[in-house]
Parts: sequence; C-alpha cells; structure tokens
Amino acid sequence: MGPPLPVRACVIGLGEFGLPHARAYRENPRVELVALCDIRKRALREAGRELSVGRLYEDYSEMLEAEKNNIDIVSVATPDESHAEIASAALGGRDALKVALALEESARSHKPVRLDW
Repeated sequence: MGPPLPVRACVIGLGEFGLPHARAYRENPRVELVALCDIRKRALREAGRELSVGRLYEDYSEMLEAEKNNIDIVSVATPDESHAEIASAALGGRDALKVALALEESARSHKPVRLDW
C-alpha cells in the first residue's frame, strides 16, 4: 500500500485569512493546491505567481464548476456575509472548511464537516 494521495484543495478569497490558508496548503506535502479564486484581479494574479498555481478564477461559481472533478476541499475565506452562500455552493459533493461567526448562520447553511488529516 503506497502513501495516501494528496488532498486537492482550492481557496476562495485571498485576503488576510485566505492567503495564509493557501500558503499553508502549499507547504503541506499531503495537500495539492489546485486552484485559487478572488474577485480582485491583482491579488489573484500575485497569489497565483507566489504559490505556483495556474488555475485562477475571479468567479467562485465558475471555479467550482470547472474544477468539480479536481478538488476535494474548498476553503471559503471571503467577507463574512458571503460565507453561507459560497459554502453551500461548494458542498456539492465536497468537504467545505467553513468558519461561521454566529451559530445561527451555521445552522442556516450546513452542519460542519470534520476533516481528519
């Protein structure tokens, strides 16, 4: 039995939380960072260059559709008010790492998914 396959991850939102997520994924040998998404073109381009990720998207829906067979985990690191909508879209057969600021928001979206690394 060989080593486990790497987990394929993408990050939506490359600000003060998302960029560190992406960097941590890149540094983890058990994770393959396959795609990045941000509505800010410059931030997206710079993160793609820094992290050697070529699949870059400005629209999360487009990324989720295009990469649906290439990603196992989606980190949602966008402004708080968009978490539930984006995490719900990301859950289409994938694990979603989501941080809810309020229990009510978490209850409205989906139950948290436990990730065993």
